[in-house]
Amino acid sequence: MNDTPTYTVAANLRWFGLFYVAAVVVLVVIVGVLQTMGVELPTTGLGIGLFAGVVAAAGQRFATRRAWTSRDRNLLALGYMIVAASISCLVAASLIVVDSSTYDEIARSGALAGMAVLVVAVVGAIYFVTARLTLRLIARQLAAKIGGTHDA
Repeated sequence: MNDTPTYTVAANLRWFGLFYVAAVVVLVVIVGVLQTMGVELPTTGLGIGLFAGVVAAAGQRFATRRAWTSRDRNLLALGYMIVAASISCLVAASLIVVDSSTYDEIARSGALAGMAVLVVAVVGAIYFVTARLTLRLIARQLAAKIGGTHDA
């Protein structure tokens, strides 16, 4: 393991953000194409699975470039959650803009702000727990490989 301080949490979050945006775009295109063929997919499950996969790739990338601690993994998980939740909110907002009937329905109910806060909180919690558990698994695998202890 190369302990180069030049590869930072911020650099890993930038890599994660770029890779995650690309993966979300590909997923949206695939789901859209399949929907035109009459195939409905569980987009929430696919989104969480996609997130976990990109977290695993980014976490492995970070772990192979420098030694990491539990604090690093917490910061990474928090950063991954913020990036993914922000992108999810942007996608949801764009869908509301594209489909104005959805916005009208939500706005008429009078619960737009409360609903948005609740969705962001739930999505954020799911993303953080998923990221933290994925990074913990990577740390344990690396510790088992090198025969050392892990700082999970």
